[in-house]
Amino acid sequence: DESTRYLRHFNNRKDRVKLVEWKENRGLIIALNTGLLYCKGEYIARMDADDISLPHRFETQLRYLKEHSELDGVGSYFRQIGTHTGDITLYSQDWREVKDRLVDSTTVPHPTYFMKKYIYDEFRYDSYWKHVEDLEWLFRVTQKYKLANVPEVLLFRRRHSRQVEVQHKEEQRAKGIELRRKIRETFNQRCATSQR
Repeated sequence: DESTRYLRHFNNRKDRVKLVEWKENRGLIIALNTGLLYCKGEYIARMDADDISLPHRFETQLRYLKEHSELDGVGSYFRQIGTHTGDITLYSQDWREVKDRLVDSTTVPHPTYFMKKYIYDEFRYDSYWKHVEDLEWLFRVTQKYKLANVPEVLLFRRRHSRQVEVQHKEEQRAKGIELRRKIRETFNQRCATSQR
């Protein structure tokens, strides 16, 4: 893979790209939180290394945020590539549904995040929730901020046999059950409080 050599070429150009290299793999959560320390812009977008953002993705997400000023961040639809090629996954444009449907499913796909930086300044990924860190982060964030999805495919998400949901399926499932229980308890408490 020539990614590192390619990125070194851009590393010092206009201070827009900062390459952080480690001798060993420290894992996704440390990489995400470390990368966030270097972000200086007003917005932070993320994706996975083997996914493909469409050329107009950031422009479209930025425009959507500006047109919906009540929102603090957005995701988008994506199309599967690799295994299950062509499948499109749809997500809600209503921030209330994004928050409430977390009881049952992920409501903003992690590789499509486009967030206002102040969210990441306040919320980092928690290493306790390894393999479900994105869902747990989303749960905490939606308790305070409003997130939704651009109703358009803006990313091609690659599916393959080396992904976390394949290689760490049982560990992810166990953590997912624990996290869903936590989300459900919070949701039930909120419902009980609102009915008083």
